[in-house]
Amino acid sequence: MERIHIPNYYPKEFVEFLYISGLHECAEILSQAFGVSESFIQIKAKYNLNLPDDLSNHPLDVQLSQVKGLCELNQLRFLRKIAAELPAGSNILEIGTYLGAT
Repeated sequence: MERIHIPNYYPKEFVEFLYISGLHECAEILSQAFGVSESFIQIKAKYNLNLPDDLSNHPLDVQLSQVKGLCELNQLRFLRKIAAELPAGSNILEIGTYLGAT
């Protein structure tokens, strides 16, 4: 089997992209295939938010349920939790696709 050479291809960045895209199992498998397993451990630690399994029953859920957009309530809860975990002064880039609310 011939190997394909792709210029400017960085396995670590690709594995990180897969991981933050929610494809955790795929990222882990490919990290092993690419020989970047140690980097995968660092990627997991970098994005470990220690989120609870149950994001419901927050006082702001009533306000979240009134947000018009393409996201479901559980997705909005998840985004709220991530934003709350960011250090003060963090920058967030939001790209809205529906009324600027998603």
